[in-house]
Amino acid sequence: MSGLIGNLLTNTRALNAHSVGADLAGRNLANVNNPDYARQRVILGDRGTMQTNLGAQSLGLEALGIEQIRDNLLDLQIVKEITTRGSLEAQNSVQTRLQSALGEFIDRQGDVATLDGAAGGSLGSTGITGSLDGFFNAFHELAASPDDPAVKQVLFQKAEILVEKINGMDQRLSSIGADINTQVSQDIDEINALLVNVAELNSQIGRFEIGNPGSAVDLRDQRQASLQKLAELTSFEVRKATSNPSLVQLVVKDASGNDVVMVDGGKVKGSMNFNGTDITFGASTSAIQLTGGSVYGALQVKNNVLTSVQTDLDSLATQMTTAVNQAYNPGGAGNDFFDPAGLAAGTLALDATLSSTNITATATASSGANELALAVAELGTKNFSIAGGDVINGTATGFVTGIATSVGREISGVTEKLGNQKLVENLLKEQRNSISAVSIDEEMTDLIRFQRAFQASARVINVIDSMLEIVVNRLG
Repeated sequence: MSGLIGNLLTNTRALNAHSVGADLAGRNLANVNNPDYARQRVILGDRGTMQTNLGAQSLGLEALGIEQIRDNLLDLQIVKEITTRGSLEAQNSVQTRLQSALGEFIDRQGDVATLDGAAGGSLGSTGITGSLDGFFNAFHELAASPDDPAVKQVLFQKAEILVEKINGMDQRLSSIGADINTQVSQDIDEINALLVNVAELNSQIGRFEIGNPGSAVDLRDQRQASLQKLAELTSFEVRKATSNPSLVQLVVKDASGNDVVMVDGGKVKGSMNFNGTDITFGASTSAIQLTGGSVYGALQVKNNVLTSVQTDLDSLATQMTTAVNQAYNPGGAGNDFFDPAGLAAGTLALDATLSSTNITATATASSGANELALAVAELGTKNFSIAGGDVINGTATGFVTGIATSVGREISGVTEKLGNQKLVENLLKEQRNSISAVSIDEEMTDLIRFQRAFQASARVINVIDSMLEIVVNRLG
């Protein structure tokens, strides 16, 4: 009778083990569309053996635990690739916005006029190149009709439009820079929240896995998802925590290449900060070195591409002010056309004494003379040279078009890199999915397999129950 009872207990344990397997298959199926979920498997094993008169006998099947099908090396590699992709996406986003602003530079659809033609439709052009052409064309008109008040009025309007375009562009570029700072600050707030989240998950994993390493499968899924979100924002290195190899440590480098630990197990070592220029961590004021993530990508564009465009625009304003004033007021005896103090895009302005009525085409007493107007008009086709003492190279309109072209090249390069990066990331994710993702076919097979095993164990229990009933009730 003890043998029957022992067999009953053994098959009861097997029944429970198959039930766990069926439940786990159902759980995997429920997460088939969850990208952060790694499929799980029940670990079935023998409870051991015992020596009997009939020889060694099994103590029965039981569910020893649950394992997560995950490749840690692939997980770490994907985190690194996400960091690179996050940087490129941020660069692409900011540069695209910058290109939209610079698109006005080369919008030539309204430029009907030419340098030696009538002003015509170029007054309606929306770009700085169009405004430059309109400005120089208006001086051609003034050279042809030095005493015509209407021509002077048009010239004054064209000059005001040019100043407004350059001032407005400077404001837009400054606005883009301010928006980048705002976005970086928001991203850093999210980074700090994610660092706290990773540390909390570390703590929960450490408590849950005491005596049973690797058992906190759901918490590990959540931690991996948090690390991938964090990787989109900033770069970091994932190491094993000093206190527990099941936990992670997040490390960055400072400017000297020394380790700066952000998270160690369940502890957050400080918070990331942004002072408008540098990224720091904790109480240290020394900048940390980022190599990827949206924060790094946005600051790269701000500190390199945006700064370069602002510098070039200032150079254009300086060249226009000095060159036009030298041509319009040779020797400095008369009134300047542009304010000589406006040597930057944001400060470019017409001279305070200039009006549509006192614009002149000549410095002589002859009403038909036009040497000043011609001198300014010829600046429209002049090739400036830094080697010759100028601050830009090429014509004014060509220089402006070159600014937009250089930004376009930057965007083209980043776009190509981003496309390649996404291919690499997707390839790694496909490799991970082949290992960790839920397969409906496989889980349905497991569901049927555990169901049949459950039914078989239940049938054995029914047989043993019938035998016990005979022994107890009928043989007595």
